[in-house]
Amino acid sequence: MSKRPRQATNTAEAPKLPLSFEPDLSTETQDVALPDRYATPLSRLPHTFAMVFFLFVLFEVIGMPKPFAWFTFFFVIILIAAISQAVMFRARKPDEDLPLPPAQVGARVRACGRPPSLRRLLPLETHMFEPVIVTQGTKGWTWLVALIVAAIAYYAIHKTLPVVAPNSIRAPYYAYGALFAIFPLIAWGLSRVRPIYYRVAPGQLDVLCFRFLSGRADLLQRIDLRTSKIEVALGRGIARIEQSDAQPVELYLMNVSEPIRFAQAILNGAIATETTPPLPDDALLG
Repeated sequence: MSKRPRQATNTAEAPKLPLSFEPDLSTETQDVALPDRYATPLSRLPHTFAMVFFLFVLFEVIGMPKPFAWFTFFFVIILIAAISQAVMFRARKPDEDLPLPPAQVGARVRACGRPPSLRRLLPLETHMFEPVIVTQGTKGWTWLVALIVAAIAYYAIHKTLPVVAPNSIRAPYYAYGALFAIFPLIAWGLSRVRPIYYRVAPGQLDVLCFRFLSGRADLLQRIDLRTSKIEVALGRGIARIEQSDAQPVELYLMNVSEPIRFAQAILNGAIATETTPPLPDDALLG
């Protein structure tokens, strides 16, 4: 019985790459929802300002009673936040025609997940590519501090503005505007305090941390992707890198600005055949 040409080609090409795609065909499991890009606090700032300005003008024009105005204000905020969340998690539709690389026992580089999620990592490249740079997500304490500062600003405006200018404006609307407009701005400012960057080049992953109010970075870690054992588990949203001379590193894809691009870059860097280009240790690019 003769083999089909497509099967013979795939069988001949598979051993060239130390890569194995292992699709999860179970109907009871579901991958972590990873967007192509997470929204940053600063990217939400224009929408917040526009929303606050629109509501302020609307309430002033129609003379809406205060209790009903507050209820409407919070309802619109929750609605816009829900829409923003849905848009943020909209992912690029994978190409169903792209065949997944075959599974290989004992492969050094493994990618696991549902077939649609795995296809979002394709196509993979083994030649030279430009360094891929992503940022670490905003930490939880950043949002907490931003909320506290915004709440203090709200209380100060709400209490002092009626005393300073009792007849010119309505203090509650400005106070609510300060709370929801200042909040993302403060969160963005705090996220720029020693931000963490991941830089992926052929055969190499660098972790850099920028100094506060400085354009210079410190190289925290450099990982050789060609010799490391790598597992990208999209079901759990984790990229695990095991090095022979160091502790394993687990990178949470949900904590970076572009999860799918980062995961794809790690795989590309691990199977790249080109030499690693020279990159600076104190900057993202030379």
